[in-house]
Amino acid sequence: MERVMVVPTVELGPRAFQGFLPREEARPIISVVRRSYTFAERSGVERDPTFKQIIPYVVFVRGEEVFVMRRKAAQSEERLHNLISLGVGGHVNPAPGSFEDILERNMLREVSEEVAVSGSWRGRLVGLINDDATPVGRHHLGFAYLARLTGTIEVREKEGMDGRFLPLSVVGELRVSMESWSRILLDSLLLG
Repeated sequence: MERVMVVPTVELGPRAFQGFLPREEARPIISVVRRSYTFAERSGVERDPTFKQIIPYVVFVRGEEVFVMRRKAAQSEERLHNLISLGVGGHVNPAPGSFEDILERNMLREVSEEVAVSGSWRGRLVGLINDDATPVGRHHLGFAYLARLTGTIEVREKEGMDGRFLPLSVVGELRVSMESWSRILLDSLLLG
């Protein structure tokens, strides 16, 4: 039984937002999550609006290109099937260390499970993503990381996804096929 990091939605209270919130503006919400997080059984919170599941979400950029993935029907989250994603990420499981250590370890774990990255990279927290307008977004809060690299990326979970680098100019044309967090980041961070 997988346990995932959650924060009670009520704790976000009037601090809640819609869309992308840059890191500096997000500091009060990050503090609430740091202070209020706990771990719960994933199956019990996956569709429970009283909790927000915390998701590290890494966007890889190489020069003027961004890594783009399409989630196939074989992937576990059926609400994201056949949608395009700009981010690599997933749930946060218990780990030793501070809140930041736990996020970092899980971000690295998720990236290594989903893709093979050649060359060095480092994810830099750039802000938070919230989308209460979609069924998936309603239950998740994204910690958005931007990772610049010079190497290549290959999808590991080939049965669940395919991926490649595309020029930012082309990625904008795919917006209508993207899952909501990717649209939010494309508009607010990459093309904004």
